[in-house]
Amino acid sequence: MEGVAERAGASRALLYRYFPSKHAHFAALYQQASDQLLAATRLDQSAPVMEQLAAGLDAHFDYFAANRHTVLAANRVLAGDPVIQAIITGELAELRRRLLEATGRRTSCRPRSRAGWCSSVCSVWTG
Repeated sequence: MEGVAERAGASRALLYRYFPSKHAHFAALYQQASDQLLAATRLDQSAPVMEQLAAGLDAHFDYFAANRHTVLAANRVLAGDPVIQAIITGELAELRRRLLEATGRRTSCRPRSRAGWCSSVCSVWTG
C-alpha cells in the first residue's frame, strides 16, 4: 500500500482512510474496471442486435487483451472472493438487462435456446 500511496501522491494514512485494507483497495479497482467496461459496451439501439452484440464482445475482448495480466491474476486469486463475485454478478446482470432490452424481451431465454442463440451470436461475431 505504501507504493500505491506514493504513486498517488498521498500518505498511507489517507489511503487507508478510504480503503481500510488491500482487499478493499483491490475491490474498488475491480469495480472501477467493471464500470469502465460497462461504459465501453453501451448498446446502440439503432443498430441491429447482432451488430450490438459483436460490438460488445469486441469491447470485452479488447479490454481483456489490453489488461490480460491483471485479468488473469484477478481470476486466479479472487475467483472465490464474495466481494469480487458480487461485482462480476452485477456486471453480468447489467449486460443481460441491456441485451434483453435490445431484443425487446422481458425475461431471459431458456437454457437450450440460450445455447443456440449464443452459438449463432459467436458465429456472426467470428465471421
